[in-house]
Amino acid sequence: MSSLNLKTNSVPLKLLLFLNFAAFIPVIIGVTLKILPLRTLSLVIFFFYSLYYLKKAQKSIDGEIGVTLGSIADFKFILWPVILVICTIILKTI
Repeated sequence: MSSLNLKTNSVPLKLLLFLNFAAFIPVIIGVTLKILPLRTLSLVIFFFYSLYYLKKAQKSIDGEIGVTLGSIADFKFILWPVILVICTIILKTI
């Protein structure tokens, strides 16, 4: 596995942080324009999930651990449907 430099001012870290932020802009715009249902905003929790793991990867000393933590941060897209189903169930019971 190649070592990815995720130090404070590295280009890969800045790119990952930008992509993390940019991924939620279409969701927020979609809800604002009423294209997407309100429950879609529940996905914003993944912004903080990714931010947490990217910061941990940034602080890691070992390059391999940084790559692993970065991969965990990217795992969020697999969890999106699960959160949407849970939020839908909760909103139907309210």
